[in-house]
Amino acid sequence: MANSGRITEASRAVERVMGSAMSKPQASAGSGGTRLSGITPNGNKIKFTPDQVQQMRLASWGGQTVGISFPSKPGDAEFRKNWASRVRNSDRRYIPDYNKGHYRHAPARSAPWHNPGNPNRLPFYLYGHGSAEGFAINVNTARPGRPPKYKNVYIDGRTHGQLVKVNEHFGRASAADPTRPLVYVSCEAGNPSGSLARDSARVVREAGHTGTAYAATGKVHAIHDDLQSWVGVEQGEAKGAKISGEFRVV
Repeated sequence: MANSGRITEASRAVERVMGSAMSKPQASAGSGGTRLSGITPNGNKIKFTPDQVQQMRLASWGGQTVGISFPSKPGDAEFRKNWASRVRNSDRRYIPDYNKGHYRHAPARSAPWHNPGNPNRLPFYLYGHGSAEGFAINVNTARPGRPPKYKNVYIDGRTHGQLVKVNEHFGRASAADPTRPLVYVSCEAGNPSGSLARDSARVVREAGHTGTAYAATGKVHAIHDDLQSWVGVEQGEAKGAKISGEFRVV
């Protein structure tokens, strides 16, 4: 996406150890809550709690919560704040098989989460970097009381779902409407070669949210100008074959 991307080739080595090093989250009696696991770019396992993860509320121009974001690169927070606060075309449609740079006049497809009979019902966006192998987040490793010191960490789908379900902004949104659609704005999270978004959504559903979840098969591009914002999905690849760049139910 314009302010997004897949995990770098160097960090893809992480996937070799993700299966054995990333276990299901274990409950903790500590004030930080659930203990989670992830992998650093050099392949080391790291433990953390949800309150150590950099995350932010996404709000519309009018102040309505439209999602949450997990920044992991410089500039992510400001870009995503601006993207969310514009007139979001993605509430109603998106650009399939997106060609970078061509969005204003690109053929758009009606978003599967859009209900023409209830146009004021917004999806809940889960925005972050990723690939078919994992989501990327920032974890604060500084001692309590010190300025934040963020480290890039890669997590699997279940861990991502744990972060979503304990997020206070998601909790309020889900309590108000547990059937609200979820849209994963993350590269390749819905690629059929993996189960990233599906695993995340499964954890969220276990917590009682029943809204349909959607994720992209290819690289996602989020774009905005001074007034509007868009989302496009590049063609993806699965098992060596090209596949349509689109959002699918997970």
